[in-house]
Amino acid sequence: MKAADLKSRGVKLKQMEQLYAVHGIKFIRFAVNDVRESELASNLFTAAQHLNSMINTLGLNVFVFCNSGLSRSPAVMLTYLALYK
Repeated sequence: MKAADLKSRGVKLKQMEQLYAVHGIKFIRFAVNDVRESELASNLFTAAQHLNSMINTLGLNVFVFCNSGLSRSPAVMLTYLALYK
């Protein structure tokens, strides 16, 4: 989701990042565009690679969410699980 889309929903990225930091959570934004199927597949694969690196290489605990509350975050997690578990 583009920054303008987030802003229209009242989401302030800098404020969100600061609030997470107060609790020792590193905020990483990885936008997954789901407008075109070909882009979605590529973005899901790339997101799964990033998750794999964060979880299995860096040993981080990861919280995945979608600002729109649709199917992107479950799709990212399912792609990760299918490829790496």
